[in-house]
Amino acid sequence: MKRVAVYAGSFDPPTFGHLDVIQRVQPLFDKLYLVIADNSRKNTLFDIAERLKLLHDAAAEILPVGSFEVQVHRGLIVDFCAKIGAQVLIRGLRA
Repeated sequence: MKRVAVYAGSFDPPTFGHLDVIQRVQPLFDKLYLVIADNSRKNTLFDIAERLKLLHDAAAEILPVGSFEVQVHRGLIVDFCAKIGAQVLIRGLRA
């Protein structure tokens, strides 16, 4: 059984904190989905296309090819997790 995890957020922009979490958790899973939550009610610094590129490019520098996928999702993250069969939802912690 493949170990699949989801790390979701607005990633506006992706920060070193995000990348630290991504780099630490990726070895634990066969596939890590980095999901940009699209919330039209939020005022964002970068649009979806820019955040998608920024996150993908940053992750590609620190993760093995094929170990992650960056996607955009509008709606409940739990619905995305169910659709792809994820067993784990990764959350960061702000101090």
